[in-house]
Amino acid sequence: MPSVNRRFTDWVDVFEDSAAPYLVLDRNLCISAVNEAYREATLQVPDALLGHGMFEAFPDNPETPEARSVANLTRSLEAVLRFGQRDRMPIQRYDVPARDNEGTFVRKFWRPINSPLRDRSTGAVVGVLHHVEDVTAAVDRATRGTRPTTADDCPVDDVAVALAHEQQVTAVLRDRGDHLETALQTNREIGAAIGIVMSAYKVTYSAAFDMIRTVSTQTNRKLRDIAHDIVEQGTLDV
Repeated sequence: MPSVNRRFTDWVDVFEDSAAPYLVLDRNLCISAVNEAYREATLQVPDALLGHGMFEAFPDNPETPEARSVANLTRSLEAVLRFGQRDRMPIQRYDVPARDNEGTFVRKFWRPINSPLRDRSTGAVVGVLHHVEDVTAAVDRATRGTRPTTADDCPVDDVAVALAHEQQVTAVLRDRGDHLETALQTNREIGAAIGIVMSAYKVTYSAAFDMIRTVSTQTNRKLRDIAHDIVEQGTLDV
């Protein structure tokens, strides 16, 4: 059973199949959806996060209060909900609860990106797509004196390696975030269009989808564009 709230079932396949760690929060910062990649990255067991508050599931490590993990992430998430704009956070120290040793934490550094999720009909921000990349290894190389080498086996500066890695991570996360948000929006819109056709023509889900697909084929237009027109116009022109 996928770890996803029923509200998000229209794009569950896209969400679950992503190899990148993603988590969805509602406006109350409760976890509404989480994919396998996120559970693995944060060392959590399946279905342990869904329905919990973000900071109930991921509290501050009491041994590292200077990291201000909860405060920093809260500030970012609240800004996304308030202003409706994506926030790319700098690298954060945010330790995660150990899976098999209650009360202990595993040291982690992350590069988070928080993006708004909007209601298609109203444009209102209804949640946040939280995306992270684990950069603990890069930070460790920069702070512990481990000297990686180039392809020619020549020593390179550790801090430069860490900064270069962060830039690469930023580019990858931006690309992944853009693609996933587009996919999620498309799937939501297709689901809404199918519902409109089902109601208008009193047909089953499969029949409604076939009708939309037929129009797409006959007009040589993409399925998502037909779905968008249906949602905007409230009807299917056949």
